[in-house]
Parts: sequence; structure tokens; C-alpha cells
Amino acid sequence: MTTTMQDTTTFMLSSEIELLMTERARLLRVAGAAAQFVAVMDSRSLPEKVATEAEILAESVNALPEDSAIDAFTACCGARRWVSAMIARRPFASVDQLIDAANQSWRDATESDWREAFDHHPRIGEDRSRTAQGHRASSWSQGEQSLAAASDENVRRQLADANAQYEARFGHIYIVCAAGRPADELLRIARERLHNDPAEELRVAAEEQRKITELRLRKLLSEAT
Repeated sequence: MTTTMQDTTTFMLSSEIELLMTERARLLRVAGAAAQFVAVMDSRSLPEKVATEAEILAESVNALPEDSAIDAFTACCGARRWVSAMIARRPFASVDQLIDAANQSWRDATESDWREAFDHHPRIGEDRSRTAQGHRASSWSQGEQSLAAASDENVRRQLADANAQYEARFGHIYIVCAAGRPADELLRIARERLHNDPAEELRVAAEEQRKITELRLRKLLSEAT
């Protein structure tokens, strides 16, 4: 009796082991096929991605007539010397190269260039700039300030007061990358920056303009997709 039970147990274990080995082999085949599929798709996606990026760059900046390219870059940053530098640097081989060129051209800009760019922005909470904006820049400004525009009257009034204090102290409008920021946050930042000395604040404002420029360049590219 004992021998029969042992034989039965051995048989059952052997069967289970065989089933497990069969299942393991099946899973390995599935994994191998999946790995092959991923490898094929990766090999296909790289040239497609490069081609798409090239097409986007061509449509948005590289292949534009010069007048159209000037308008496009001016919507991103109103400093004329910066725009001229970007025109001269065309064509761009990649989005990264475009952004790097924009940042380098901004680092080469003078304080006068910075102030010229600032004048192309409306005050926070307003919709008109000192230098007239084109349709594209105006639309982007409205989108970037949409949260501020949706604030209550009390906060908007405080923002207007902060704008006035800022301009009296520093001689240019309060520049901040406003996208995604509510009015109370923009108000807090303005009040904090009022404590900066003018030279320091000019550099801070220039960095905020750089952020806005990069954001708008990426919007420009997204419009071509």
C-alpha cells in the first residue's frame, strides 16, 4: 500500500513538474517575441522621430521666408537684435539646437535689448503692451495670464498697485513667466522682488524673459504639429 501511494505521489509530482516546464517554455517564447517586437518598433520609431522633428522645424522656422521668420521670432521675444541673431543662426538641426541658440543669443544681448523685449509684454493683469504686439504674441500673452485674469477684483487691484510700485522703483514693467500661476502667487512674487536692488532685479527680469522666450518657442513648434 505504501509503495503504491509513493508511486502515485511521484507520478503526480513528475506531471506537475512537466506542466511547469512546459509553461515556462511558453512564457520564454512569448517574452522573446515581445522583445523582438519592441526592437523592431524602436528601430522604426527613431528615423520617424527625427523626420518629424525636421519637418516641424522646417515648417515653424527653418523654411519660412525671412519676413515670416522675423514675425515668428518677434512673437517669442521682442528684442530686435535677438531676432536678427536667430535669423542668422538658421537652419536648426534639432529642437535642442534651437533652444540652445535662443539662450546663447539672449546671453549675448545687452541691457537695452532686455528692456526692448520687456516693452513687448502687457503688465500682469492687463492686455496692452507699450510696444504693440502681433496677433500671435497677444494671444500667447492672454493664455499665459489666464489664471491672473480670472482672479477677483481685490487681487487685481493689488496687482495694479504692485505694478505701479515696481515700475517706479525699477523703470520697467514687472516681468515674470506667468504661465500656470494664479494672481495671488504673481502678487507675492512682485512684492518679494521689490526688495531687490535695480541691477539685481534687471538680471532677474531678464531670466524671466528667457523662460518666456523658451516657452513661446515651444508653442511655435507645437503649432506646426
